[in-house]
Amino acid sequence: MAAGLPDELLRDVDGRVDEDGVLHFRLDKQEAYAGRLSLARTADSIDVRVRLGAYPATLDSFVRVARSLLEGR
Repeated sequence: MAAGLPDELLRDVDGRVDEDGVLHFRLDKQEAYAGRLSLARTADSIDVRVRLGAYPATLDSFVRVARSLLEGR
């Protein structure tokens, strides 16, 4: 279902995590309706925001947490 999605997000994880600890990405709405998850290439998308927790609450810590989640650790 989500095959490849974590790998795609990992490639650009630094640009997807903000200073508030939120991981941002958009899913293709039509693919999601069909039961497949893929990153959006058009404006017709589902906006996903994942709030990360890290201590200390720094951008580097948030990126490290996002990487570990996406890598499955």
